[in-house]
Amino acid sequence: MASMTPDRPAKNRRFTSPLHEMDGNEEAAEGSPVQSESTTQELTRDVERLSVDAIARIVRSEIQDGLQPLQAQVSTLNSSMSVRMERVEGEMKSVKDKMSEQDVRIAKLETYLSNVGRETATPPSMDGDANFETRFAELKSQMDMLTTEGKGKVDTSSGTNQSCTLVVGGLLSLNSLKEATTWMADILQKLNGPTGQEMYMKTKEFQGILFVKFGSSYERDVATAVVRSAQLTMGETHVWATPDLPIPVRARKVFLLGLRWQLGEWGFPKREIVVSDDYKSLLVGDKVVLQVMVEKGSLSTKWSSEWSQWEELHSSIEMKTLFDRSNTILKKQGKGSGKSKMEPGGTTAS
Repeated sequence: MASMTPDRPAKNRRFTSPLHEMDGNEEAAEGSPVQSESTTQELTRDVERLSVDAIARIVRSEIQDGLQPLQAQVSTLNSSMSVRMERVEGEMKSVKDKMSEQDVRIAKLETYLSNVGRETATPPSMDGDANFETRFAELKSQMDMLTTEGKGKVDTSSGTNQSCTLVVGGLLSLNSLKEATTWMADILQKLNGPTGQEMYMKTKEFQGILFVKFGSSYERDVATAVVRSAQLTMGETHVWATPDLPIPVRARKVFLLGLRWQLGEWGFPKREIVVSDDYKSLLVGDKVVLQVMVEKGSLSTKWSSEWSQWEELHSSIEMKTLFDRSNTILKKQGKGSGKSKMEPGGTTAS
């Protein structure tokens, strides 16, 4: 059954904008404004876009803040590397300069010796000299003969038997000559070395240096080799051993061995540079290039004709230093204070 109530006409709702609300439209205030779907989506997109920009700005700021310490460290590292590179370049330049000086010296020496031929003191070549092995064998044979002839002989020309005496140092941990004598005798026995005939010191009080006299220079040389090979130490101090030599011989030895080392530093093969057993001459190859002697309390030298022309060698600082060292040793001649030795009863006699 149909309703008797007539249908009410549909009433269209009017949409109002936010501007109308802000203007105080009473009619709009009575109802709830409803926004269209398109307006809502536009506002949402605006908010999202603003949020992404803000996040991006925050991230960029955080990254920049984090990179600042790293950038500072990189800058410091670059500065440090630059300073180090400059230092290395300076050291390399200094080394090159020194090498150039040595090359010049060797070149001058080769020029001086080039006119003398193969009989000069120029070191023989391992590849170019077919007679090298023969000459080396002959030299070795001569040295063996000298060693064999020297065994058992005692040189008493100095009156102190220095050719049979061994000097042992680095014994500062021992308090007296008696302790040093006992220690040395035990060491020689343990190492199966020769027995010393007498042990003494050359100072009034023991200063860590002991003199041991043997029956021959051969026994002294054996004892020297035995003590050295044992590499003895007292605490942190190395115990050293060397043959006792008269002061003139010691001065010649210091000069010739120092010159041999210096020539090796300048490029000469050290195996070709030989110092005579009596420390009176220097040989390069099989040629005597230098003779050394002590005259009037000072060291003097006599060079071969070729080597006497090497002006740069004779005027070098190294050569002056060698002369000074040897002459300093010669000044000690005649200043000895005698020796103190151990008597059988354990007392010290001078």
